[in-house]
Amino acid sequence: MNVNRMKKRILLLLLVIPALLKAQDVMTETRQELTSPDGAYRFTFYQRAVGEDNVQMYYTLTYKNRPVIEESKLGVLIENQLFESALGVPNDTCHFWCENLKLTGTERRKADETWKPVYGERAEIRDCYNEMTLKFKKGEGDGAQEGIRGNEEMPDATHNTVLPYTRFLAGAADYTLCYFNGRVKNTKAHQLAMAAVYYSPLQFMFWYDRPEFYKGEEELEFWKAIPSVWDDSRALDGEIGEYIVQARCSGNDWFVGAMTNTEARTVTLTTDFLEPGKKYMLHLYEDDDKLDTRTKVRSTHKKIKAGDKLTLKLKASGGAALHFIPLR
Repeated sequence: MNVNRMKKRILLLLLVIPALLKAQDVMTETRQELTSPDGAYRFTFYQRAVGEDNVQMYYTLTYKNRPVIEESKLGVLIENQLFESALGVPNDTCHFWCENLKLTGTERRKADETWKPVYGERAEIRDCYNEMTLKFKKGEGDGAQEGIRGNEEMPDATHNTVLPYTRFLAGAADYTLCYFNGRVKNTKAHQLAMAAVYYSPLQFMFWYDRPEFYKGEEELEFWKAIPSVWDDSRALDGEIGEYIVQARCSGNDWFVGAMTNTEARTVTLTTDFLEPGKKYMLHLYEDDDKLDTRTKVRSTHKKIKAGDKLTLKLKASGGAALHFIPLR
């Protein structure tokens, strides 16, 4: 065989292999295209597998089959004022939101309409475009991580009202909370509310306690009902190091945790996060020093409708836990 011809074939093979490897990590099932009404512009979205446990988004744009924007990473903008105020930077710079998103569906829409401007060179302006909406679900990650000062050190309530705006923005964390232990500096309702305020699929209620300490306390029904993952999460109110009111949804049920720092305060909770027009059974758990029980947590059960306002009187280092169950 001609040596020069063999060298050319080997060189060509070496050039082709990287291209094939690059193409192989494209997740073809995520490929979605959108063209302009005249077919000249073509936007292409797809995802790439980066390593074993990471997926990232990419896109390209062409005009008449000529590249306008070559392969580029696609970012995500999260509208979350608490996130921005806590970090002090625009949250769209956080790569966490752009990785491991699972494409769950697409919606497409065509528009062709005209409108008349108040002033201008043209009497009518035509709006003609194609629209594509991509729906994603955040991929699974770690169940929990430490990296937090929890009840191993028995911190005060001010520390606990800083965490939702700092460490918990980075993902799940294990606070290792206690309930019955006498060294806890905060009220029982404060500790109970953590199950809804802090996100951690792996939580253990009795870090320094023993299961036999449980004597059928009614408020722990809230803990029993708490799921390990959520369908929706909303920060309703709060201020760093002052207080936090966090709502989370699983299925049709909503769970709310309210925690204050070492100062007492009154919080007005508007239930506009509930489905409009629906009625709910509210299970409310609050601190009450007048009770002759060891935990001094009052349980209240009442019917409410979406949009009702609730007044929560939080003790110093206290809190409240709420469970909303839709009525048929």
